[in-house]
Amino acid sequence: MILLVKKPNFLKIREFALDKKNEMIDLCINGDPSIARMVNFSKPVEEYKNNEVPFHVEAMLLWNKLEYECFFHGTKGHLFYIKGIDEIKAPERVRKNKHLITRKNTSIVIPEELERIPEYYIVDVEKMLKYCWINRYKEITDCIIHK
Repeated sequence: MILLVKKPNFLKIREFALDKKNEMIDLCINGDPSIARMVNFSKPVEEYKNNEVPFHVEAMLLWNKLEYECFFHGTKGHLFYIKGIDEIKAPERVRKNKHLITRKNTSIVIPEELERIPEYYIVDVEKMLKYCWINRYKEITDCIIHK
């Protein structure tokens, strides 16, 4: 739509972007890992200097504490930004440890093999949408619109 024509149709591009945005919102709401950021547990926690563990590794460790141990050096998963948990739907072990979800730690990583984030995690749709769609299409459209 942009690269194959001499004069892009901005109305069609806008319509496409809005349609995709709505698709992405649905994927976010449904906790579909295809829109989540793939992250790696690149090195053992002890090797991080000054105890500065990256936020995605903290999100993996949060999963280990709330759910079950599956993340360690060399593993991968899908990162979701979350607002918290639904205490009605959450199992006791998660409700008991909900204090681990803080303002500093507002993301969780799910294992690669899961088909969706557990329904009791409240996905931060706005933050997810910004990561998986808005930032992506703006990188392309901003440079064209400014020209």
